[in-house]
Amino acid sequence: MLGRIPINLLMLALVLSLVLFFTEYFIPLSANFQFRAECRKILLEMEEKNELTASMRNELQKALTDKNFTVISISAPHTAKRGEFLNLKVVADYKYSKVKGIFKREEITQRMEYDKYTVARKVLN
Repeated sequence: MLGRIPINLLMLALVLSLVLFFTEYFIPLSANFQFRAECRKILLEMEEKNELTASMRNELQKALTDKNFTVISISAPHTAKRGEFLNLKVVADYKYSKVKGIFKREEITQRMEYDKYTVARKVLN
């Protein structure tokens, strides 16, 4: 019975380290997914309205700032005619803390970019 205690403690330490590793791995992936979802939403609005309005730019800036993104740069073309290409390019930095040693954490800055094209399709009724 006493011989199982070290094995159980070793297994507990292994499971806890795996949980920590997976959590650390999925935090930036989740942030990247949220970043792309917000940009995709604005790109669809741009496609409908044929431009990036100031309110759409402010909405994207606020949404990314609320999700802890910093140094946000948004660039888009002027108003496009129907059938022309629209480009949305968004660059932002995401800072998070990552384990670098047994009792050491380090601040990591990851740059995320979204650069997509779409065709202007203003719907005429």
